[in-house]
Amino acid sequence: MLRALHTHRGVVAANAGRLDEAWSSLERAIAQRPSDASILYARASVRGLQGNAEGAASELKKAVAIDPRFRFQ
Repeated sequence: MLRALHTHRGVVAANAGRLDEAWSSLERAIAQRPSDASILYARASVRGLQGNAEGAASELKKAVAIDPRFRFQ
């Protein structure tokens, strides 16, 4: 349940432009569920919004390796 809370907080923070807060929440979420592709995808989005293309690509590759459907998100 906490994973979902941290994920939700991360996405809300990212949508509000609070990218450091978003990353911090998503760090807590992924620590609880390291193979959750949706969290990895959210982390890729945050890295992209931060201008970190390499970090975004890395997170996206992890998400797609777990769930290929994220290739088309």
